[in-house]
Amino acid sequence: MKSPFQIISTKLLTTNQKQLFENVEVEDYSFIRVEVKGDFNSDSLTDTLIFTSQNAVKAVLQKKEEIHFETKNVFCVGEKTRALLQEQHIEVKAMFFGAKELAEYLVEEVKPTEVTFFCGNLRRQELSKILEENEIKVNEVIVYETILEKIKLNTVFDAVLFFSPSAIKSYILAENKINIPVFCIGNTTAVAATFYFDEIYVAEKPTVEEVIKITNAHFSHVK
Repeated sequence: MKSPFQIISTKLLTTNQKQLFENVEVEDYSFIRVEVKGDFNSDSLTDTLIFTSQNAVKAVLQKKEEIHFETKNVFCVGEKTRALLQEQHIEVKAMFFGAKELAEYLVEEVKPTEVTFFCGNLRRQELSKILEENEIKVNEVIVYETILEKIKLNTVFDAVLFFSPSAIKSYILAENKINIPVFCIGNTTAVAATFYFDEIYVAEKPTVEEVIKITNAHFSHVK
């Protein structure tokens, strides 16, 4: 029996993830595209390395042998980012669920004089701002470029799933509908959504599975 509710995911989902949905039909699209830029100088890296996305990790791993991770202090945002590093036998000193929490930890506990932040071209400034306000020099190394794929949706749908502020920007630039509930992977994405949407739900943990969980919970109560 076809579900009465149609959901749009702005990120491509795996088959297993799609099977987690209950009482909704889901269509998935990639609203952003990532292009890796591997042309950074590995000789100029600091002792403290920061990753806030899996895309940054994947880009940097192309030069894994040049970086000598065993001599570095690595910090990251997100469980999957940490898992990706650990799969490569890279020790992660600490993992946080948000860039703000990571920055505050570095300021209060680690107190480095300088850090290397591997990021994309559409990075948010929150982490760097907090560190620099506390006299910690931030060397931002752009290792990937996020390209907006402005997809105009013709499907009639009841909600949207967002996994990054960049996807929200892409969705809005394509002039898609905004008078619907949206489900966000984390607080940073949710803050970006507040500029366009009124009904916003945020996952308790920043994973795709948690976004699906809150989506299911919402539509289990909608008639």
